[in-house]
Amino acid sequence: MAAARRAGEFQLSLGFIISIVFAVVFLSLAITWLQGLLGGVVSLTDDLSVNARSELRKTFSETQAHFGIWPPEYTLAPGRGINTLASIENDDPQAQANIFVINVIPSSASSGVRALRCTQGDFCQDLREEMLTWATFADSATTIQYLSIEDYFVRIEPKSPPPGTYIYTVVACSDKQGVTLSENCNGASQDWGSEQIIIQVAS
Repeated sequence: MAAARRAGEFQLSLGFIISIVFAVVFLSLAITWLQGLLGGVVSLTDDLSVNARSELRKTFSETQAHFGIWPPEYTLAPGRGINTLASIENDDPQAQANIFVINVIPSSASSGVRALRCTQGDFCQDLREEMLTWATFADSATTIQYLSIEDYFVRIEPKSPPPGTYIYTVVACSDKQGVTLSENCNGASQDWGSEQIIIQVAS
């Protein structure tokens, strides 16, 4: 009787150990799969960052510009979005650190889009507000030291848009112009710089 009980306990222990081993193996496989999946996503973003930073720093070194967007123009398949990079170089003439902020402003769309979205065929408020919901960016103020560069990701992800061209103006402002809030950085006052993002949505 005691021998049978010990045999049963041994089988139970062996079964428990086998279950633990299988669980560890499956967990390891799942972690490996997730790392591969996330690694692919991160590397895609990193590749964009490296290319964008390289292009913008080349622009800053070869021109008088101290604000730029890359890529400034892009064609999207339906249902796709695009990450662009906005960069500010603080080359303040007084060699001071300054506070900077950006804003992304819908500014225009092609005539076919306006005809579908606006009753008068102009660039109406409804279309402007719709395009505004497609844009995601960091709107908080940032202190940039003299001769330093700050990067800002701007994502444009159209939601069920008609095929056509959509144009955004990205504006950079600083406290030198008295602007430290994104909503006040609208191009009406003298700003640090502005560039356009032109999105072509394919049919």
